[in-house]
Amino acid sequence: MPAYRQFVFAGVLILALTALVVPRGTAAVPASSPEFRAYWYDQGAEISRYRLDQSRYGEIHSGHAVLIFVTESFNPIRQVKADDPGAPDAVPALKLNMTRKFLTGVYPYSIMTSVFTPLAGSRLPPKISFSIQEWCGHVFMQLNLDAERYRVQQRSYFESESDRDFTLPAVISEDGLWTQIRLRPEQLPTGAFSLIPAPLYARLTHTPLTQQAVTAQRSRSTDRGLEGQSLMLYTLRFTKSGRVLKIRYGADFPHRIEGWEDTYRVAAYFGGQELTTTARRTHTLMIDYWNRHQPEDRHWRTRLGLTSP
Repeated sequence: MPAYRQFVFAGVLILALTALVVPRGTAAVPASSPEFRAYWYDQGAEISRYRLDQSRYGEIHSGHAVLIFVTESFNPIRQVKADDPGAPDAVPALKLNMTRKFLTGVYPYSIMTSVFTPLAGSRLPPKISFSIQEWCGHVFMQLNLDAERYRVQQRSYFESESDRDFTLPAVISEDGLWTQIRLRPEQLPTGAFSLIPAPLYARLTHTPLTQQAVTAQRSRSTDRGLEGQSLMLYTLRFTKSGRVLKIRYGADFPHRIEGWEDTYRVAAYFGGQELTTTARRTHTLMIDYWNRHQPEDRHWRTRLGLTSP
């Protein structure tokens, strides 16, 4: 646990955005500002639980997703969490760990994506990793930023998708948009551009991970957030596949992710129809979860609405 944070974490529970004093407006709050530090450094990690309806095998399966956003020191040379946050080359970063758990018939799926984004500098995450575990086997992918390219590792129990190492151009990534929303939502890319889709989408659809042409727009949402706050809507349309991803997030700092919809056509052998994965936020905690690993700490899961692992 980094020394500079040990004295500030008290396992503070925050269940409502209205309980926070935050600036109004859609402009970014600088990482050096008191407001940013009070939210992202003084209260632990932000953990949000979502009700999930996940498209898989031509059906919709219920489950839950959890988004964990936390600031920590990042070693940009080795592209890992820094053991020493005071090291000269360590940089502050926002990390997202996104998990999804759902059942497909008799067997479970467990999916995790991890994204590191420095608080300052390029909006391209230097590292993205992804994995799926289910009863048939497991899959792993990792993207590491290296100058003008991403180095990609792909490992899978599928013969046609097994061990591969390749590169992709250093362009905007779908996974990087989630941390971009939390840090600088007004700088989300709009119009037409090239994007690297999420490895999650590539592996669930069994399609190659390659850059794709997309268009995007940012607009006001007609929905309201869990605590009644105004929302923004970011819509991403994939030109070739017709896939549409919509992310709703708080218009004002701290720009919490309220939910998302992901619509795409499933494989012909599962019916070939368009299905939509949806997620809606149900709970949020601010807590130093890494210090809450004893049996008596399991009550925090109940407060998050998590009744299963």
